Amino acid sequence: MLPTLWIRLLAGACALVAPAAHARATEPPVRATVTLVHASDAAWRVEYRLSEPVDTIELGPPIVEYRASAWTLGTPGLSLTSDATGESIRSDTPFARAVVEIRDYAPWAHDQYIPIDRHSDGGHAFYLGHLMGSVRQGKRERNMLVTFELVGLHGENVLLAEQANDDQGTYAYFGPHQPVDTGAVRLIVDPKTPRWSHDAIDRVVAPLASYYQHAFARAWRAPPLVIIGAGRLDEAGFSIKGGALPGELFFRIAGRDALVEAPTLRMNFEQLVAHELAHVWQDLVRRGGTGERTEAWIHEGGAQALSLAALEGAGVWDSEEAVAFKRKLHDECAARREAPPRRHADASREAYTCGYERFAAYPLGAIELWKDLIAETERSGAPYSAAMVERINARKGWRAP
Repeated sequence: MLPTLWIRLLAGACALVAPAAHARATEPPVRATVTLVHASDAAWRVEYRLSEPVDTIELGPPIVEYRASAWTLGTPGLSLTSDATGESIRSDTPFARAVVEIRDYAPWAHDQYIPIDRHSDGGHAFYLGHLMGSVRQGKRERNMLVTFELVGLHGENVLLAEQANDDQGTYAYFGPHQPVDTGAVRLIVDPKTPRWSHDAIDRVVAPLASYYQHAFARAWRAPPLVIIGAGRLDEAGFSIKGGALPGELFFRIAGRDALVEAPTLRMNFEQLVAHELAHVWQDLVRRGGTGERTEAWIHEGGAQALSLAALEGAGVWDSEEAVAFKRKLHDECAARREAPPRRHADASREAYTCGYERFAAYPLGAIELWKDLIAETERSGAPYSAAMVERINARKGWRAP
C-alpha cells in the first residue's frame, strides 16, 4: 500500500569524505565514453570505454538491489562487488572496457533517484547518474568524466538534456514521444499521468521561472526537459516525487488518490514544482553552489523558503495559501522536534520543514538572502555552508542568539 505522503526524491549520489574528494580533484580525470543501448523492450546494454586502463570503476552506494539483481557483467574477468565503500566493477588486471547487461528494474527508495521508470506506453526514463562514478588505479582514485551515447530501439525517440554531459547525472528518455514545447519547458508525459498534473506544469512553470529569472538576474541555458511518469495508480494513497537535475525536472506520480485533482494535491504539486525550480537557481552558478559538504537544511530548507516567495510573488498563490503552507511546515517541524529520532526514509523531511523554519527566522527575506549566497559562492568558489549563511546575515547586522 502506498502511504499518503509527499516526498521530494533526492539524488542518490555517494556522500564522499572531503579529503578523498580533494585528492580526486587534484588528479586529471579519466575520460569515459558510455554507450547505453536499448537492446529490447525491457533490456539494456551499457558499454564503458575508458581513455586508460583502470583497476576499478567505483559506482557509489547500493541503489536498493538495482545493480545486485538487475546488472550482469558481460566482460570476462570483471566482477560487480559490494563493500563498505559502495559498489564497484573490478578486475584483477587493468581494463579499459566493460560491458554491462541491465534488466528493467521497478523498486525504488525514498532518498534515491528511480533507476528506470517505465511509462505505460513502453517509454522509459533511464537515470544515467547510477552509471557514473570514479575510478581507481592502484591506490590512486580519480574522477571519471563521462560522455554518453544513446541508442534506441528501431523507430524510438531518444532524448537527452543539454547538460547531460556536464559530469552530472540526468534522465535519458527512450520512447514513442517527441517533447511538447510549451515555451517554458519541453514536456514528456506518461499517457496515464493525471491530466491535472501536466495542466499544472503548463500553468505554473512559466510564471515561476520568470520570477526566479528576474529575482536573480540569471536565466537557464535552455528550456528544461520535464519528464512526468505515473505508476501504481491502482494502489491506495498518493505519492508524488520530484527532482531537479541539470537541464531537467523529473516527477513521478503514484497512487489512486492522485487520479483526481483536489485542492491539497494541487497545492502540494505546485509547491514541489516551485521547490525544484528553486534548486535550479541555487546552482545556476559558474562555480561553487551546493557541494558535498553542504548541509541538507541549507539547500532543502532554502528551496522551501524560495518556493513560497516565488509562488506568492509570481501570483500563483494568494497570501492565504502561502500562510497556510507555512503553518503546515511549522507544525510538522515542531512535531518532528518533539518526536524520538527517526531512522526511516521520512526522517529526511526535517531538512525541508525545520530547514525552512531556520530560513524563516532570519530577518533577510529568502530572495535577498539567496541573492547574497549565490553571489558569495560564485565569487569564492566555496560551497554553501552554515558559516556562509551566518556570515551574510552578520554583515547585514543580524547575530545568532
